[in-house]
Order: sequence, then structure tokens, then C-alpha cells
Amino acid sequence: MAAIVVITIAFFRDDTSAVAKEAQLIVVSGQDCTAAGSISVGIAGAVAIFTPDIIAAFIGGTFGICIAFFITVVILLFELRLQLLDFAGCTAASESKENRCTNKDKYSQLIADDIAQQQYEYGKTAKGRPIKLGNDYALADYIERKIADEGRSPAAVLMDIELEGKQFSVRVCEKTIYNYITNGVFLNITNKDLPLHGETKRGYNRVRSASRPPQGESIERRPEEINQREEPFHWEMDTVKGKQKTKKCVLTLTERLSRNEITLPMYGATMENVVAALNGLERKYGALFSKIFRSITVDNGSEFSDCEGMETSIFGGQRTKMYYCHPYSSYERGSNENLNKMFRRLFPKGTNFDEVPDEEIIAAADWMNNYPREILGRTTAARAFNEQLAQIMA
Repeated sequence: MAAIVVITIAFFRDDTSAVAKEAQLIVVSGQDCTAAGSISVGIAGAVAIFTPDIIAAFIGGTFGICIAFFITVVILLFELRLQLLDFAGCTAASESKENRCTNKDKYSQLIADDIAQQQYEYGKTAKGRPIKLGNDYALADYIERKIADEGRSPAAVLMDIELEGKQFSVRVCEKTIYNYITNGVFLNITNKDLPLHGETKRGYNRVRSASRPPQGESIERRPEEINQREEPFHWEMDTVKGKQKTKKCVLTLTERLSRNEITLPMYGATMENVVAALNGLERKYGALFSKIFRSITVDNGSEFSDCEGMETSIFGGQRTKMYYCHPYSSYERGSNENLNKMFRRLFPKGTNFDEVPDEEIIAAADWMNNYPREILGRTTAARAFNEQLAQIMA
């Protein structure tokens, strides 16, 4: 309406440029409901055109001024109505847009959830054939118990099945058990329950010279049949220490051929206690001690410095032969080191052995000796050692 009036009055003024400018302003303001300022500019332009002077020029006198005032008020009221309608329309459009955005977000979330469900369902079918355990709950329980309660590895579990003569409806391999544990097939075990696996063998450093000569025979003079594990009853020995500033430790002995383990508690890693522990073993085995402990290989720790005391029998004469490794060469007692790591699975570093009963330390050897191993032909150290004992006692 304002545009029509502007154009009409401008026609009488013979000002076509004003027509274009004022009309453009008002049209633009009508197109964009958010540009309220443009509407005000249009109104102001219209009011400026209908000045009393212009009306008076056409009509003249006070009557012309009154008509100009009346027309101005009408235009202002009409423009105000339009502005209110536009504002209401913008508010409704904004709410509609907001609702559309909210509905769009909800719709997008529903689509995302649906896609996730489809991916999950596809993932279940993409894992290949159904799990081999099937409905053999007895096998699943057996595997869980062996790993969680007895500290077995998947390989050891399979060897236990053979040794115990167990029969199940399905058979699984070591890799399958690892995969089932990783994928959460078992309810009561995870990868945290597994012993360390997949470690690479470390490189060996060159042999360093000793700061002091060994107290006994060097490993360099150990007979080749011992080095090659061609005969039984040759041992490796070490001490496993506990928490710092505590005295109690463990003397470990490993038979090189069968990997049979002996764990003896000691109240201090001293040479006197080591000799006393060997004396206790000699009392246990009696005359068989010299046959069962033909040689013992140790490192250069101070607790093994009494070579003569370790070699001398409590009944007189020599009871064993001691060999000393090169300094910083624990790999020369490789079997004993491996069993020490296995022992640490039960008693991690930092264990306060003062708080561990002697019976538990001794029982640790039973657990290790009844642990099946591939290197022993899938049997246990206890079985292999008992077979060796049977030969010398026959």
C-alpha cells in the first residue's frame, strides 16, 4: 500500500527516480521478514513525501494539512499491521524450522542406531562358522577352570586333556581358544588371566670378565654331555629374592633334562643358608643324593661362594660337583631362569616372603612340576623326573 502511495505521489511530483528507489526499498523489506528496519525506512519515505507542504500545494490551506495528517496516520497504522503480521510469520517459520531440525536430529539418530544394529548383526555372521564349542558346556567349563584356577595356558589345557584322558564332543586348537578368549566367548576368563606369551627371545651379550675368579670350576670345563642334556640329574640353582629389606627368599633348583623343580625357603641369601638347604636335601635323599645331584651350576652370587661347603657331604666325601657361570650370563642357567619366571607368576616381584608360609613356597614346585610342556613331549616334569628316578632305583 505504501508503495502505491509513494508511486502515485511521485508521479505528481514527476520524480521517477524516487519511485524506483522508494519502491525498491519497500519491496525488499516485504520480501525479508527479518529486515524490520527496511520497513521503517519505507514508512519514513512515504511520510516524508506526504508532507503538509506537498498536500497544501495541491489542496491548500489548513484543510490540506489535516488531510495530509490523516493520510499519514492511516499509512502508519497499515504499515504497523503489516509489520506485526510479518513478525508473527517469522516467529512461526522459526519455530517450524526448529521443529524440523529437532525432528531431523531424532530421525538421524534413529538411522544411526539402525545402522549400528545392522553392523552388529552382520558382524556376528561375518565371524565365520559357528563356534566349535557349540553346546559342549563341559569343555567350556574345563577350559575356564584350568586357566582361571590352575593358571594354565591354552596349550597346557590341551595337553592336560590328553594326559587326563578327557573326552569331549568337540575338539579345539590352541589358536581357537585364544580367539574365543579375545572375543569374549568365555564368561569367566579374559586375556588378563593368561600367562605372558608371544615374547621374543632376547639377544645375548658377550661374556664379560669376572671381577673376581669363581670359587669353583668354571662352566667352560663342564662336560659336553651335561651341556647337551644327554644324561639326567644335573641341576641349575639360584635364589629368588622377595621385597627389599626383607630376609626370607627362595632357593630354586632345576633339573636340566626333566625340568623338575625344587623350591626351598631360606631366611637370608647367605652361603651358610645355602649349604644348610643342601644338607637338608641330602638328609632327605640319603645315599641317593650323590646320584640325583651329580652336578649343580650356579652364578657368581655371594650366597654361592662356599663351593667346598656345597660340594662336601654331611656324611663325608664329595656329594656333588659345582660349576660357575660367567658373570652376567644368566642364560647359562636357562632352564632355571625360565622356571624362576614361572615361579614369579605365583609370587610376583616385590612379594614379601616373610608373609608367605613355607608350605606355599614348597607347594609352588608341585604346581610347576605338574604343568605339561611341549618341550617335554607334552608331558610334565614330575612324570619325566619319576621315570628317571625309577631307572636308578631299579
